[in-house]
Order: sequence, then C-alpha cells, then structure tokens
Amino acid sequence: MLSAWAGALVPVFSDTTVSGAGHLAQPPGTGYVLAANHTSFFDPVLLIGTLHRLGPHPAVLATAGLRRIPLLGPALTREGYVPVHRGGRRAPDALRHAADALTAGRGVLIHPEGGLPR
Repeated sequence: MLSAWAGALVPVFSDTTVSGAGHLAQPPGTGYVLAANHTSFFDPVLLIGTLHRLGPHPAVLATAGLRRIPLLGPALTREGYVPVHRGGRRAPDALRHAADALTAGRGVLIHPEGGLPR
C-alpha cells in the first residue's frame, strides 16, 4: 500500500524522468540489487513510487527505527520491508533477508550510505 501511495503521489509532486528503465527488466527468477543515494527524506518515496509505477517490487532494506513511527511502522511491516538494525547483534539479519530475496529471484533495494548525511 505504501508503494502504491508513493506511486500515485510521485507524479503530483515531482517531474521525474526515468532513463535506462529497460535495465530493470530481468528474466524471471533473476535477482538484482538496486543501490540508491539518500540525501533527503523524499528520496526513498520518490524511488519507491517510481519503481512501483515501472513494475519492479524489490525487497527494501530500511532502518529499523522507522518501525517505531505510528502508522508508518505497521505499514512497513505489512509490505515486507526488511528492518536494518544498525550496530547491533541483529544487523546481519538484514543481509540474510536480502540474500533470501535474491535467491528467490527478487530485487533488493539498499541505500548504502545508511541514512541521511549530518
């Protein structure tokens, strides 16, 4: 539902042009990794909304702290976002979930810098 909302809102708030979308077309059962910059709070919404409109529905790795936000947390859980517990014992769990998604032929979306710059 979050992806669908983002997909509906992106054209309203952003004049986004996508080039190279053909590279997202993978043979069935082929996993892929999407790595994106994250320099504002709107970046993930823009990317997830655009992906939703283009068709791919990757497993999204997101900081576990987002799950504490009312309404957003339960929505992330329902949509299967993978919580990333940074700096703790559970940190490797996100990589296991990502590997499982790739093995199942799904894509994985990560933001390698791990958050907004300070």
